[in-house]
Amino acid sequence: MSDAAIFDVLQANGILHGGPSDALSLELLTGGFWNRVYRLRSKEHSSIDWVVKQFVQVPVNPMFPILPTAECAALQFLEEKECAPKPIAFIADSSVGSLLVYEYVPGTSWNGDLEAAATVLGEGAAASPLMPLLAMLFASYRPNHRAAGTCR
Repeated sequence: MSDAAIFDVLQANGILHGGPSDALSLELLTGGFWNRVYRLRSKEHSSIDWVVKQFVQVPVNPMFPILPTAECAALQFLEEKECAPKPIAFIADSSVGSLLVYEYVPGTSWNGDLEAAATVLGEGAAASPLMPLLAMLFASYRPNHRAAGTCR
């Protein structure tokens, strides 16, 4: 998928406004497993330093489903707890697939430290013991329209 196609979808959905795409850079990041994850930066506006997660279509795996709407809902829920990146926009369906846009947070990729991952997950569960239940509820939700900035 070309950078231009992603820029076009973001502009068509009102997430990027005007300006030539050459004023923007889209860098493929490591990680993402099934999905593609990019860093989107503006060469002119420091306020645009985002991650664009492009969800790809893969065979359904009930053990490890890909749930873009649930991921967006989780980011929105965790935003007030200040323990996850701030969501910018969500596009449920587009010519390049579902896109989740959120603020870029500097750091390093996970290095395989299970103890550290368990600690972070424990902190999330402590923030809301209902988080696993919310994830299951949102997983069954099917949006009926596209809207930037919402999970619906």
